[in-house]
Amino acid sequence: MSEISTTGAEGLKAGQIMLDPGQLPTSDNLLTLLCGSKFFSYSLMFKPDPPEEIYKERNFKLSVGLFDSFLNPVTKHEKIKLVASIYSSEVPPRLIENNTLGQKLLKGVVDKVMVNGHAIFDKVQIREVTSHYRNGWVFLVITPQECSSSSAKDGQKVEEGENLVRACDIKPLILERLKVKAKKMKYP
Repeated sequence: MSEISTTGAEGLKAGQIMLDPGQLPTSDNLLTLLCGSKFFSYSLMFKPDPPEEIYKERNFKLSVGLFDSFLNPVTKHEKIKLVASIYSSEVPPRLIENNTLGQKLLKGVVDKVMVNGHAIFDKVQIREVTSHYRNGWVFLVITPQECSSSSAKDGQKVEEGENLVRACDIKPLILERLKVKAKKMKYP
């Protein structure tokens, strides 16, 4: 796995990024950490945008689409599994699987199969407020995963015209500075 270096730039390897100790990680830093420096032919994007406010243990919905490098929607015939996860905003960012009580941080179906270039994560919940974490926010990351399929050879592939779309050619979707609040305030 990649690392973030907070020391000198000498000896950096692929997938490592250079950050000053006081600098906050960005979605680009996290992408480099997860995938290294690589070009992606396809990307995941929210359609429509994610909710602006998310509340602890309240359901929310995420709708994700697959787009090519020219931002044209890609419809496909094979399926690619998408997995939602949460990363901290500390240096280096780390995967957060459990909340402070030891429960799974994400509740609901956090892995979906993308069909025809679209996937909907229904009834997802985050079981912790982000004020409990460093900087008061986290990254929400949706990554494509290879899945075993009898029709797919050499990894997960998708026919799109003459091109094949593989999960490793799809840029993960990273939502930066996600804040989860304790509860919705009711104003008179």
